[in-house]
Amino acid sequence: MISTETLAAHIRAVDGDHSLSAAELAEAILARYAVVELPERAEPDDNGLAYYPAAELRVDYRGTHGPAVRDDYHTVTPEQLRITAAEYLAAARDTEDR
Repeated sequence: MISTETLAAHIRAVDGDHSLSAAELAEAILARYAVVELPERAEPDDNGLAYYPAAELRVDYRGTHGPAVRDDYHTVTPEQLRITAAEYLAAARDTEDR
C-alpha cells in the first residue's frame, strides 16, 4: 500500500507549481498508481476462517498471534500479498495498454 508521504511526493513532482486541473492530476497519479475498489470484508465462518475465493486465500482468525493469511500451502504475509497484487495489476495494465 502506498503511504501518504509517497503519494504527496509524487503529486509535488508532477504538479509542483499547482497548475494541473483535478482531472490532469488524477491522470498523472493513475499513470503510476492503481486505485481499486476492494471487495467487502469477508466475515469469518463458525470455524474462524474468512474466505477470498477468487484469490484462493483464507484469513484464519484462530491463531494465538492474531490473524494469518493462508493459501492452500503457505502462510502469506500482508507485504507478500501487496507485492503480488501490484504485479497482477501491472500485468493487467500492460495487457490493456497494447
